[in-house]
Amino acid sequence: MNLPSEQDFSKVQRNLRIIAFTIIEFIALIAWRAFVVNDEFLPSVLILAGGLFIEHVIAFRTLASVEFPLLRLIEISLSESAIWIIWLALTGINQFGAFVFLFVAMFFQHSVERNVFNGQPIFSDPIKDEVLLFTALEALSAGLWLKLVFEGDGLIGAGILAIGLVVEHFIQAKS
Repeated sequence: MNLPSEQDFSKVQRNLRIIAFTIIEFIALIAWRAFVVNDEFLPSVLILAGGLFIEHVIAFRTLASVEFPLLRLIEISLSESAIWIIWLALTGINQFGAFVFLFVAMFFQHSVERNVFNGQPIFSDPIKDEVLLFTALEALSAGLWLKLVFEGDGLIGAGILAIGLVVEHFIQAKS
C-alpha cells in the first residue's frame, strides 16, 4: 500500500483553498443581494467588497507565485464590486443587456486579475480562451441565479450560482 505523498497533500490543500474562496464569494454575493433587496445599500456594498477582498486574498495566496500586491487586490475587489452592483441595477432594465455587461466587464476584470496573479502588467495579454470560458460560466450562472430568484426558485438559482463559481474557479486555477 502506498501512502499519499507530500505532493498529494499539497494538491488536496490547494483544492480545499479553491473551494474555500469559492464559498466566500458565493456567500458574499447571496448576502449582498439580500441586503440590497431590503434597501440596505451601505451594508450590502461593505459585505460584497469585503467578501470579494477576502476571496481575492485567499485566491492570490493559493494561485499566485509573486509578491503579495495588497493595493492591487483592494483595487480588484472594489472594481469587481462595482461590476456586480451595476449588473444588478441593469437587470431591472434589461436582463439580456445586464448579462452582456456582466460578461464583458468580468472578462476585462478576470484578465486584469490573471495578470496581477502572474506578476504581469495589468493590461498585458488581454485575450485568453480560458478567460473567455470561465467568464462565460460566471456570467451565465449569475444570470440564471437571478432569473430563478425572480421566478421564486431562489434555492435552485443559488445552487446554479454555486456550481458555476466552483467550475469557474477550478478552470481559473488551471490557467
